[in-house]
Amino acid sequence: PALAASAQNRRADILSAAGVLAGLLGVRLGLAWADAAAALLVAFLVARSAAVLLYRAGDILIDRAPADLEAIVRRTIAAVPGVRDVGTVRLRRSGDRTLGDARVVASPTLSVEGARQLSRQVWTAIQAGHPELELAIVVEPRPEPANLVERVHAVAARLPQLRDLHNVTVEREEDGSFHLTMHAKLPGDMSLRAACEATGELERWLRQELAGVSRVDIHLEPLEPDLVAGADVTQRRRGLAGAVREVVASHPEVTGCRDVELSARGDGLVAHVVAVLPAEVSLEHAHQVETELEEQLRRALPELSEVVARVAP
Repeated sequence: PALAASAQNRRADILSAAGVLAGLLGVRLGLAWADAAAALLVAFLVARSAAVLLYRAGDILIDRAPADLEAIVRRTIAAVPGVRDVGTVRLRRSGDRTLGDARVVASPTLSVEGARQLSRQVWTAIQAGHPELELAIVVEPRPEPANLVERVHAVAARLPQLRDLHNVTVEREEDGSFHLTMHAKLPGDMSLRAACEATGELERWLRQELAGVSRVDIHLEPLEPDLVAGADVTQRRRGLAGAVREVVASHPEVTGCRDVELSARGDGLVAHVVAVLPAEVSLEHAHQVETELEEQLRRALPELSEVVARVAP
């Protein structure tokens, strides 16, 4: 911008000098009005140059962004999957670059890594159309008012001791009240008293957030350790692995058993099973089949301390 302003000033000087010379030449040729015309031309050139410089300098001083760029950025961000709303968008010029920041609203159940991925997707979409734009993106959680499960997760996120919340169910009773059930994971070394105090605080917050809550049941679970020692004993326990395959294949909806692995963890034995289902079944029904397989295997083979069943098309 400084070089452009200097060039604009130099061009005005050249044109003004040319106008003065033209006026002098006109007077020498006997045109008395040429001097006044040259003066008016010089005045016009100086005024125009000053106006252009003032306008451009004003853009820089007040950080004015290009016209309509904010609307384009908003539309681009809103088109990214996972973005619920676009908050404040601020843009400003800096030399030949455009700087800015934008607030993006997403689901409160989004993990930290999920929020980072959403930010990268928004940045990629912006760069595709405006590579000169450097945009800082802030992802903010906002639950849907009508989605009670999301609102439960949003409230639970306020509790620092709570590491994970799953199996959240909101049941509407006959009288219109809500019965909330959920599974909460807390540090395994936490005492039962401390865990109950933490979940009690969560229950109070839930009753404040959701009107008409009649009951809250929170199933406590210890957080899993970072690392456990284990060994693959499938080959050594081929007979047991075959029995697992038979139980899985006996399920009326399972079309095959793709894989079985037996892992020894401490004094326990964990079975990992992959069963085949038709690709058209819903995820809800697939989860129900997984649960049924785990229960059948535990009943049929009591030596298994844990069963992890997975279904695939």
